[in-house]
Amino acid sequence: MARYFFTLLLSLVALFSYSQQVVTFTVKNFDTKEVLPFCNVGIEGSGLGGITNEDGVITMKIPESYSTATISISHIGYEPQKIKISDIGDEKRVVYLKESAYILPEVEISSNDDEWFKILNKCRSVNIKQKNISRAKAFYSIESTKDDLPLEVVECFYNADINGLNVKDLAFKNGKLFLNKSESGWRTLNASETYKHFDVFQETDLFPSSILCFGLSGMKKRFNVEMEFTDDLYKVFFSPKDKSGAYFSGYIFIDRSDFSLKHIEYFTDNATIYPFLPIYPDDSISKVSLSINETFADNGVNLLPELVRYDYSFDYYSRRYGVLHKVESKSFLYLYDYGKSFVDPLFDFYADPTDYRKISLIPYNDVFWKQNYKFTISESKSEKIDYFEREEQSFDYNSSTSEETIFGDAIVAQIENNTDNFRHIGFFEIPYIKWNNDVKLLVHEKRPQSENSIENIIATSQKYKFVVLILLDITELDDSIHWQSFTIFDPFQSYYEYEEHPTENIFACVNIYFALCEDIRLEMEENIKKNHRSVEDIRRIYSETKNELENFRKKYFREVGLGENLFELRLYNAMVIKKFGIDYIEMFKTFHKNENER
Repeated sequence: MARYFFTLLLSLVALFSYSQQVVTFTVKNFDTKEVLPFCNVGIEGSGLGGITNEDGVITMKIPESYSTATISISHIGYEPQKIKISDIGDEKRVVYLKESAYILPEVEISSNDDEWFKILNKCRSVNIKQKNISRAKAFYSIESTKDDLPLEVVECFYNADINGLNVKDLAFKNGKLFLNKSESGWRTLNASETYKHFDVFQETDLFPSSILCFGLSGMKKRFNVEMEFTDDLYKVFFSPKDKSGAYFSGYIFIDRSDFSLKHIEYFTDNATIYPFLPIYPDDSISKVSLSINETFADNGVNLLPELVRYDYSFDYYSRRYGVLHKVESKSFLYLYDYGKSFVDPLFDFYADPTDYRKISLIPYNDVFWKQNYKFTISESKSEKIDYFEREEQSFDYNSSTSEETIFGDAIVAQIENNTDNFRHIGFFEIPYIKWNNDVKLLVHEKRPQSENSIENIIATSQKYKFVVLILLDITELDDSIHWQSFTIFDPFQSYYEYEEHPTENIFACVNIYFALCEDIRLEMEENIKKNHRSVEDIRRIYSETKNELENFRKKYFREVGLGENLFELRLYNAMVIKKFGIDYIEMFKTFHKNENER
């Protein structure tokens, strides 16, 4: 497939060639020598940092200007550690953290003592008032297995919208995935959505409730609590009186000085409220274990979510096959660079598509990932990826098509290049389709997907609408701007109702329109190259092109119809022949002749 990538001002070689020191180390518990995952690691005075992976390992690229700086390492419940970068040599690859010394009350206090509940309620009342709205960059990772067999590894970057201590929205930037295609029914198509529906202080219908979801009387009524503390923190353990699976147990870490929330750990092994549904109505889900851990950071002004971990497992019974499966998944969302964000891809999504569909539409951007991927791959994730590649089960996220038939009602199918065979496209439920020279679309009947569209048809007697859009993905590098763009057939906004079987002129008409939209995109690319100065310049050019594309759509189908005006159709076809060397009218005459002979 033809791709168009442009980088301005600096070459990539120059961009990534500045001097850096690479250091790798593992963080462990001083006493047990067990690894400590998800520790916060930062270079003091730089704003640079990250987190250790599930194996307690982090690899950091240290700019030369910070080669003598100090690295700070912290983890909730442990004493923070500082170490000079120069001290992390080949012989010192492990950094140890000591557990904080918690103090138990000298006098035994009942688990229902008012004082502990008052501390929790004070924490809730202080933190629930935080309504600060902010934006941050976010990295999301999920690994799933079924009966210990790898199912998927998904990694995505987002722009995260934060309201108080909760993630309210995740705007997709770019992603990649590895899938076990032989297990086609088992996919967490939109697992990142769960992060948007979890609320620290409010009950939801997707998760068990925690003690912080209630006021003082509600806490006392539903939970038992125990507490211990250090000089700086209260550590509260709570457990529900109701063992039905509607409530979490867990730990809450509270700053003693201002009652700010530092960390929560929620868990249950018998959840009866959970964000899963069986694939088929007769199937069942049982023995649901949920775990949610969240760490908060103070930026000096507001308390902000920094790391959310969400793990689950359940038994899945397939009545159709009489088989019981064990499904497990581990995921995390890391939020960083508050006040900054990626440039959102420019594209008008119909409704709110799943993570998988967005990954299938917005191609993997190697330049973006080299610039932004700063996470050390864990051993578990590496083994899963190796399995997918070894078994040839990985999904090529650089490809515009897949071997599998789509789910749902499609409006188009694709003719195989240089053959009379055609097949449905896509891996992700009615896919968006990227233009290239080999894509030939066949039209199928498909009704509108919204009531508004149906009303529009009734009002105008319009029996068809074909929509092509342009996707523009912009990446800001250190001193340059990179972008890539694609012409996309939109199957969601397109529809077609016919009384008779479509003719070759209809097929030619749609493909000519698709190709001429590609020509408009190419003109946009040239315009950006000549007239860009900033991201805003590129956005402005895109907006102008978007209007041009819509005006052309109206003009084209007004003049051509569905190919009834053969004179106009031939004029447009001549433009495509000149630009791309493709004669769609002749092509579909041959195709229809062969179809009729079968």
